[in-house]
Amino acid sequence: EIDQAIKERTVTLGYDKTGDVETFAKSEFAQLYYVLCRAFQPQIVLETGVAYGRSSAFILKALSINGTGTLHSIDRPLPIPNAEALIGSIIPDDLKRDWRLHLGTGYSLFPQLLPQLAKVDIFIHDSRHTYRNMKYEFSAVTPYMKRPGFVLSGEADQNPACHDWATKVQTRARRALAGKGAGGAGVGQRAPGVWPGGGEVGGRWFGAGRR
Repeated sequence: EIDQAIKERTVTLGYDKTGDVETFAKSEFAQLYYVLCRAFQPQIVLETGVAYGRSSAFILKALSINGTGTLHSIDRPLPIPNAEALIGSIIPDDLKRDWRLHLGTGYSLFPQLLPQLAKVDIFIHDSRHTYRNMKYEFSAVTPYMKRPGFVLSGEADQNPACHDWATKVQTRARRALAGKGAGGAGVGQRAPGVWPGGGEVGGRWFGAGRR
């Protein structure tokens, strides 16, 4: 249902001719976020990086069915005409009730936003995939993560930020996704608990569960 709604909106806006929507957010990752949100029933989901909003739409659909939860999204408009309007533009209007868009970056918004949220159930990094930025976002959000909670990241193979963060918080990993260009890990903290299993942190997708 949500996939079809996104496809229709993509065609209406003319994005189907460029292929940008699929480039910015693979549908398998959006589906993963949907399943996690349906199963985990989060109250607060925080993501950095929205683009056209495919993943955001799947998250919001899950929250809508759950009947609870809010998605807080952070993104900085690109230096192009009408850039702000492009952010989240394929999200169906009926799902935006539970959506809060914050324009800026993690660096500029986290210091005020994270204390306001107090606790984050799920954090998704999909903004600038540099070591410095990923390390900052993981480190900044960690004290606010609820237990149990999940930290997810796209492009985890770009640099060792995910591995370094997991090592710092004393985790061990389980590969969760496989396939060309995609990989993943689920991580649980040794104290107060460990998510069973072991493996490596790597691939395009990385997930960390704390309990």
